[in-house]
Amino acid sequence: MLLMATAVSDTSVLNYLARLGRSGLLRDQFGHVVVPEAVIRELDSRPDLPGAASVRQAVADGWMKMAAPQNVAMVTLLREGLGFGESQAIVLALEQAAVCLLIDEAEGRQRAAALGIPVVGTVGVLLRASMTASFVNSPRSFVFSWSSMASDCTPPSSRRCWQPQASLGSQRRKL
Repeated sequence: MLLMATAVSDTSVLNYLARLGRSGLLRDQFGHVVVPEAVIRELDSRPDLPGAASVRQAVADGWMKMAAPQNVAMVTLLREGLGFGESQAIVLALEQAAVCLLIDEAEGRQRAAALGIPVVGTVGVLLRASMTASFVNSPRSFVFSWSSMASDCTPPSSRRCWQPQASLGSQRRKL
C-alpha cells in the first residue's frame, strides 16, 4: 500500500533531532514521514534513545507512520554492510516514491544515492530550517544544544545533499 509519504527516515536523524528538541522540523519540512518497522523496533528496544518518545508522539499526532517494505529480497541484499533499519529505509524510500531518505550513515547514503534516492541528513534538515525566520528562538541556545549533542554523540557524516523546497528557491546545495 502506497502511503502519501514525503520522506522516509532511518533512526539516526530521528535521534539527533529529538536530542536537540527539534523533531517537529520533520513535520514542518516534509509533512509526513514514514519510518520502517525495523527502526521502530530498534527504538522500542532502546527507550533510552531520545528518538523513542518523539516517534511515539509523532505517530500519535498522525504525521509519522510505520510501514514495512514489500521487497524483502532487496532488504536482504542491502543487509550486507548495512543495518536492518537502514536497509528497510532504503527499500521503503523506493517503494513509497519518497522525496528523500533521512539518513546520516555514510554507507547507507552512498547506497541510496546509487539507487537514485535523494538523501538528507540531520545537518541538512537543520540548515533547511535555518533558512526560515521562525526556526531559532535564540541562536545562542541552539548553538549550545548542538554543541552538547555533538560532544557525546558520533557526529553525522559530513557528506550531505539537499534540495530546498520550491518556495525557498531552486538552487541545490551539497553539504
